Amino acid sequence: MISLIKKLDLEEAMRKNTVNIIIVIFMINYYFIHCFCFQEGFARNALEDNGWMSVFNIFVIMSVQAITVWHFCITRKLLNKIGFFSLFYVLQIYILREADFHRLFTAKNVDNIKFYTSDEIPLSVKFIAAIIFFPFFIFFAYLILMYGITMIKEFFKGTPWAVAFGFWGLFLVISQILDRSKFFNYSKNWRIKGIEEMFEVTAALLALSAIIYFTIDMYKRKKASEAAELID
Repeated sequence: MISLIKKLDLEEAMRKNTVNIIIVIFMINYYFIHCFCFQEGFARNALEDNGWMSVFNIFVIMSVQAITVWHFCITRKLLNKIGFFSLFYVLQIYILREADFHRLFTAKNVDNIKFYTSDEIPLSVKFIAAIIFFPFFIFFAYLILMYGITMIKEFFKGTPWAVAFGFWGLFLVISQILDRSKFFNYSKNWRIKGIEEMFEVTAALLALSAIIYFTIDMYKRKKASEAAELID
């Protein structure tokens, strides 16, 4: 890993990752301007009562999913189809969770282990939840096993889609940690609570950046391959 970092041309990586950098700077600026320059009532409703942010997140993630479906339809290789279908399913659970689907029907969240061990939840409800939710882990594990090493290598090369995907994962994990943090949940300061929402929005935008950069990369590789065949 150290050797990969040493080989990284930081200036070139920044040039290639312009969109990713813009997204992060934009969201940092937006948060601080929103919190300290806007009228408190408007900013507080937008960040603390986060309905519009959830709708925006869902729209962005659905855009990522739409491009994933497009890739699934045009690719001819079976392994690629499995990969894109796995990503589609993972994104679907991501969308449903953002829409609070995991806590709509019972007192306990369906993504919590206590849901499946509780005697209060009917077995039939557990079974339906498991059919929907458990494949997520299978498909997510498949994506990590098949593409994890490649993504790490490309990340340390500064490849834009891998950088975007890596920071999407990082920001999403941070947002979930903050969401479960007692400090953030019990804090009466709406500006602090808004930080978690901004991490979620940034993560969604980076996911969109990742799939767009990946699509561009695939298109360039296809064109290069076709040019090489013509030369041969």
